[in-house]
Amino acid sequence: MVDVFEEVEEQLRTDRYKALALKALPWVGSVLAAALVIALAIWGYETYQTKTTAKASEQYSQAIDAFSAGRTDEADRLFGEVAKSGSKAYSSLALQHQGGIKLAAGKTPRR
Repeated sequence: MVDVFEEVEEQLRTDRYKALALKALPWVGSVLAAALVIALAIWGYETYQTKTTAKASEQYSQAIDAFSAGRTDEADRLFGEVAKSGSKAYSSLALQHQGGIKLAAGKTPRR
């Protein structure tokens, strides 16, 4: 007789856990999907930043080479392109070099 009660209790407990799992499943799935979307967004942004920085680095290197070779007009143009890039570090370096080129050429702003 006791076995029958234990078996019924176990069956009820199993049914409750099953109902709880069915209620929680959409929430758990939603949280996992949101976490996946966030992780992919972060990965995509980091990849974009890496590519942007690599491109700015290459342009900056070309501008430095042009400046070292004495082609200041080309260097000024290339530094301008780097200054418009998405990399803040290379942008500020390029603006400093552009300012130096303009200062050396005597093209300072008038007040």
